Amino acid sequence: MESVLQKLVSWRWRVAYIALFGMVTQIMHRNCISFALVCMCKGQIDNTSLPHSHSDKEEINSDAMSDNICWDRTTQSLVLSAYFYGQLIAPFISGLVTQRFGVKRPMALYMLLSSVLLMATPELARRSSSLTIAVRAVQGFLGSGCLPMYSQLWDEWAPTSERGELLAFTLSGKPTGLLTIQLNLIITNTYMANLRL
Repeated sequence: MESVLQKLVSWRWRVAYIALFGMVTQIMHRNCISFALVCMCKGQIDNTSLPHSHSDKEEINSDAMSDNICWDRTTQSLVLSAYFYGQLIAPFISGLVTQRFGVKRPMALYMLLSSVLLMATPELARRSSSLTIAVRAVQGFLGSGCLPMYSQLWDEWAPTSERGELLAFTLSGKPTGLLTIQLNLIITNTYMANLRL
């Protein structure tokens, strides 16, 4: 059993920390569009629940809305769910890619492409909702495609006695990423509430 100090300096554990960070980043990539949609569509209220409403949507401030993108509910649903549609076939294809090319290069390529697409998303959203949906599906494919790579990484590189511990540590990035997002929301909301005062 390795001590905490040995785990901090061991190359295997350094890779595990990087893999954990990669998993946290994937979760943040997955969830960031949900929060962006709230900001993009800020300023419109859905009036369908009001008894004497004449329109589905009412503009609060047309000047504030001029720079915002606001898609209808169907488009928003497609943008949000496209990431998960991209995940459907990713593990199978990524498993084949990993068997053929190893883990290091495909994983680096998947994460790089996913990050570049994330940075391009705001501009694509201004141009076309269809492009945004397609990019989110590709991001889902790339993000979910890394999951079999983690298993292959530790299967090849970790001693048998440590495989379970290293894989569990790496996969703990999912709940860690979700916790990071929730803490970020709390901090952001608190900060924004103080700005409004």
